[in-house]
Amino acid sequence: SFETKLLDVTPGTEQRVMGCAKIDVNGCEIVFISTHFSLDGGKVRARQFEQVLEYAKQFDGYVVTGDFNVGNVSEFTALEDVVLANNGNYLTFPATRGDSAIDEIILDYDWKVTKSGMDNVEKLSDHSLLWAEINYNGGK
Repeated sequence: SFETKLLDVTPGTEQRVMGCAKIDVNGCEIVFISTHFSLDGGKVRARQFEQVLEYAKQFDGYVVTGDFNVGNVSEFTALEDVVLANNGNYLTFPATRGDSAIDEIILDYDWKVTKSGMDNVEKLSDHSLLWAEINYNGGK
């Protein structure tokens, strides 16, 4: 199934959301979330991150992808027991915009990243494509 959930934003700014796909993998319900956080301030992004993880932790496993609009996701104090596919290694927002690793794939601790990388897709997006091959190691 799929649903969209609203994220908190500063009044008068663009609404932000998370798209949530619930998937049954051999009897384990996992959730795949994609989002794009606000540009305005660390406190707003931190609250948005808390909302995403609050929702994600209801499932056996989760994958969260998106543009977090911060070059170092350690800004989010809610990060614990997660696996990061980028972790600052891939500068997904091109040099013409300031070279930044603002895109990330965040996985709960039951996942393992076996391979990751970045592809330039400048004709399709103002970001480079962050990708990862992942393996699921269990669940609850």
